[in-house]
Amino acid sequence: MAFHSYNRVAHFSDSDAAGIIHFSRIACYVEEAEHSFLERAGYPIQLQNPEAYRWPRIQFQATFNRPILPFESLRVDLNPGLVGNSSILWKWSIWKQNISDPLVVGEMKTVCCRQRGGQIKKTRLPDDLRALLLSA
Repeated sequence: MAFHSYNRVAHFSDSDAAGIIHFSRIACYVEEAEHSFLERAGYPIQLQNPEAYRWPRIQFQATFNRPILPFESLRVDLNPGLVGNSSILWKWSIWKQNISDPLVVGEMKTVCCRQRGGQIKKTRLPDDLRALLLSA
């Protein structure tokens, strides 16, 4: 069971010259799912707010089991793997309805940061968010 699921449709503009969704767009799909989770958890992405948390990615890995084609309806599942003091290692998978195996699986590591003195610096995960992630 997924900790958080996010649904979207693969767009034609996400595809390469062969008509297959480009690998770089997969990272965007996973990031959209992460942003959906953060908003639900009360930590929406607010770049205009200097006090808001930032979530840079420091690692991204994907294994492709099947190509994704334009106009396919997809579900991105996120599960927290390792939850550190300031980082989250997300385990993720992308599924298509009526397909029994994930199309793509991988991991993405993000670090909790805040803007301080014009720079983005690592900070501890908020206690309530950490508790939510550890409850998965």
